[in-house]
Amino acid sequence: MKGTTTLSVLLTMILSGAGYAQTDEPHAPLKAPMKPDTLKKYYVDLDRDGVVDVLDECPNTPKGVKVDLLGCEIDSDNDGVPDSKDMCPNSPAGTKVNLVGCVGDDDQDGVPNDRDACPHTILGKKVDAKGCAHDDVSSHAQAAPLEEAPLESKPLKEVEHGDAVTVSLHLRFPTGEYHLSAAQKQKIRDAFAKLKALEGDQVLLIEGHTDAIGCQDDNLKLSWNRAEAVRQFLVNERYLPASKIYIVGWGENKPVADNYDVAGRAQNRRVDMSVVSPDALPAEAVHEIPDDMRGYVRRPGRCPLPDSK
Repeated sequence: MKGTTTLSVLLTMILSGAGYAQTDEPHAPLKAPMKPDTLKKYYVDLDRDGVVDVLDECPNTPKGVKVDLLGCEIDSDNDGVPDSKDMCPNSPAGTKVNLVGCVGDDDQDGVPNDRDACPHTILGKKVDAKGCAHDDVSSHAQAAPLEEAPLESKPLKEVEHGDAVTVSLHLRFPTGEYHLSAAQKQKIRDAFAKLKALEGDQVLLIEGHTDAIGCQDDNLKLSWNRAEAVRQFLVNERYLPASKIYIVGWGENKPVADNYDVAGRAQNRRVDMSVVSPDALPAEAVHEIPDDMRGYVRRPGRCPLPDSK
């Protein structure tokens, strides 16, 4: 009995002590509830794509499109065009595509660029599965370099130009090229080895030309750069002083052959050089390439082409 009394006393003391240990400080006040406008922004989803605006990196997603965790449209083939606009949703990795997610067809022949062996076919020409017209197949298969036919330059010859007798040399170029090859440079050397010194006020006229493939503005610039490449070579090799050389670019405006034929286009991609008197120079001829014609770079994309015959 005595033991039971002692245990009761101890329990009473422990419980009483615990009560004294409690703090007398009042409880910390609860935070004030969020204002409706503040609370609202955590739940608003204006474009209704399932991603709230505070997390949505693409807050104006069109209605109904599938989005990722950041609220942006899904691009399954990673071509840069979202699935909702992608007309070719399974483009191979790394393929360049147009605005609707498909491989481009710059020459509009029905064969995509990545499978087009002849990417500059004249508009309206019938092509095979490789994108080549029948008259282009042989040139594509041959893939002849500049020094091989049909790009061989014509030999130096005398031609009539008004009352004066002049000499002329024709150089031909591959599509889109204006830099001189080793073979072309040698032809110029051979020609000038046979050319006597200019007489009196005679000057050399260098005229650049292109075929009709590509944009007219690009072709004009390309023709000037072809003429300038020859002028630079002659000046650097000291065949003639710069003051005796005039250049002009005609673009695609003075063809000597049919631009709807492979061989004809090869003839039109050329530079003509003639020794003439100053009064025979065209008004457009100058000593040096104009600044706005420098630095030709072939642009990809669609350009207006001549109507097919």
